[in-house]
Amino acid sequence: MISKESINSKLVSIISYALRLDPGKVMPDSRLFKDLNAESLDILDIRFSIEQEFGVKVADHEFANTIGKGLSSTEFLERFTVGSITDFIENKLRTQSTI
Repeated sequence: MISKESINSKLVSIISYALRLDPGKVMPDSRLFKDLNAESLDILDIRFSIEQEFGVKVADHEFANTIGKGLSSTEFLERFTVGSITDFIENKLRTQSTI
């Protein structure tokens, strides 16, 4: 099983490349839309890169349904962070390895 630190490191690379940012600016508590200025198309690019890098399938709206279930759009934007995506990937990999 890949470590959480390794997942986060790879995710920081993916996000910094997709958003054309210095990797040092991409922190676990960075909010993708509010802090890193991501747009919807950027999220699609990040999602595709996550699928390629980690070998997991991320369905449409899966981030919102997993990370933000029951939240308003404002609450989701606050919780949609680099760290929440790291946790999401970690859970996907754990689930995938138990199947």
